[in-house]
Amino acid sequence: MTLTGDPASISQVGSSLRRLAEQLRRDERRLRAALPADQPRGGAALVRARRRCDQLATTVERTVTQLDRVGAALQDHAQDLGEGVAVARTVGHRAESAGLTHRRGTVAPQWGVAGVADEGAASDQARALDDLQRELDTAATILSRRRHRLVQLLQESTEALGREAESLRG
Repeated sequence: MTLTGDPASISQVGSSLRRLAEQLRRDERRLRAALPADQPRGGAALVRARRRCDQLATTVERTVTQLDRVGAALQDHAQDLGEGVAVARTVGHRAESAGLTHRRGTVAPQWGVAGVADEGAASDQARALDDLQRELDTAATILSRRRHRLVQLLQESTEALGREAESLRG
């Protein structure tokens, strides 16, 4: 199982996005309070300003939703990745104790002569190899599926934020 990414760094990015979302949520509330709709009517300029503030506040609100969603997903992915690292480390230790090696997601017999030919020991080692490889493959498959869901979420969020940015330009 080849693992890419640093769980702590990914979690930190997720946490930063969620903090930013909370700050923007507070800013959005202040923006809505700045020009409340129930104020006495003013001129055309005030009506346009209220409309623009409402549009901006709505965009900020939608942006906050995306930032919080992506931040939470990154924190979940960091946890998944950390669990994957733990599985790989555990499999590596178990492989070593069974006279096997674990490198880049593959469990294999160690090179060279490991001892006296013993059919029972060779059978046990082959069974251990199969079991450990299956465990690694299962963990890699689960992590790959979760990573795929994360990528989809990031693409959806990017598209949503792009639409919001476009609406502000209009």
